[in-house]
Amino acid sequence: MRNRLWRFLHIRGVALTGLVTMSLAGVLLSSAPVEAAKVYLNFAGSRPGGGWFYMAGGLSPILTREIKSLNVVAESTQGDVENVRRMATGDLDMAIVHAPTMAEAYLGVRSFKGKKPAKDIRVLMKFYDSPFGVLALKSSGIKTFDDLAGKTIAGGPAGSGSIKNFKMALEAFGLMKKIKAVKYLTYADETTAMIDGRLDAAAQNGLHSAWTLSLDAQRPLRLVRMSEAQRKLFIKTYAGFWPGTYDPTKVFKTIKEPYPTIWNTVFWVANKRVPEKIAYDIVKTVFTPKVKKVLPKIHRLMRGIAAGVEEAKKSGLPMHPGAARYWREKGMKK
Repeated sequence: MRNRLWRFLHIRGVALTGLVTMSLAGVLLSSAPVEAAKVYLNFAGSRPGGGWFYMAGGLSPILTREIKSLNVVAESTQGDVENVRRMATGDLDMAIVHAPTMAEAYLGVRSFKGKKPAKDIRVLMKFYDSPFGVLALKSSGIKTFDDLAGKTIAGGPAGSGSIKNFKMALEAFGLMKKIKAVKYLTYADETTAMIDGRLDAAAQNGLHSAWTLSLDAQRPLRLVRMSEAQRKLFIKTYAGFWPGTYDPTKVFKTIKEPYPTIWNTVFWVANKRVPEKIAYDIVKTVFTPKVKKVLPKIHRLMRGIAAGVEEAKKSGLPMHPGAARYWREKGMKK
């Protein structure tokens, strides 16, 4: 209730301020100019240690500085699943999400079956294409998904996209009931648990994350492989993914072999209630040379930021009118 009242007061701040100003006009004698009200938006990423935490945290002050009518506050969350759920209930204004999870919520299927379809979520832009991976210590002897039987696994906190995809894979391959235990840990705790031997393997969407690099700096790692038959089965079973090969040598020091895996798109989304002009200004600001050149400094994966129009269309997801307007002006069809 508090969050919804907060958004009512702030997203509608311009209208409310206008009413208050008119009410006080007959009382106040001062002729000093009244500063225009700002629109306040929250922006969800992930928990500290996850890449999205740094993306939302890095972008929020830039948008607040560059767009005078806007104040953006980054919000720490468990990640993808929580972000989509809270976008669906209207508890968030903006968030970073995986396309397959957003599509499930938009259509009201799979993990969102029986719930009201989340028809108010709109795509602002594509952040990057995300490879899914499972990490294990080389010393563990774990090489394939079949080797995970009897093991303890993790994939970030409950509500993260990493653990969601990990469990989806295990269920598709008939391995979920063979797992010894599933742990829901913070990213920092995952690093410690892997080193201490309390955790055998952990999944990560995007792979390039603070905790994965920290672990790589301390222990030799291996990326746990799906068989080609398993990869085809995953893509056949779950919409929104495609096959691709990830090159770990650009990021990891101890992993030297190409990694055939599954990929999906990561979107920056907004609730449709975010004013069209504000959404337009956000997209325009992010794609100015001044801002775009600093994005990889916030996080390496942000060098892949793009319009996302085609990716949204393929996923059956609508663009925000403000974003669609910007790309139409740039000559791109909706």
